[in-house]
Amino acid sequence: MTAAIKTFIMNTEAIEESDFGDFMRRENLYLADLKTALENQMSEKLKAKLEEMQKYLQFNPDWNLNQTKHQVLKDASELENLIDQNPSKNMQENSILFF
Repeated sequence: MTAAIKTFIMNTEAIEESDFGDFMRRENLYLADLKTALENQMSEKLKAKLEEMQKYLQFNPDWNLNQTKHQVLKDASELENLIDQNPSKNMQENSILFF
C-alpha cells in the first residue's frame, strides 16, 4: 500500500468527530491531500473513484457518519488495486530500466 493511502486511512480512522459537518470538512481535507499525492499515478478509474468519494462525502451525503466513514475506508482500500491496474504507472516503472 502506498504511503499516501496508508496516511489517508490512518487519518480517517483517527477522526473522532460526532458531527457530520465537522467530519466532512476534515475528510475532504484528507481527500484533497490524497488526490495531490496520487497525481502522478492517476488513471481514469482512480480519478473516478476519488470523485465518487468526494460526491458522497461533500455533494450528496447521507448524513450517517458511521456508514460514510466505513464506506470511505472501504473505498480507500480499493484505491491501491486501481493504482496497480494503471498501465502508465507500469510503463513509468519499466522505463527506469532504460535510463
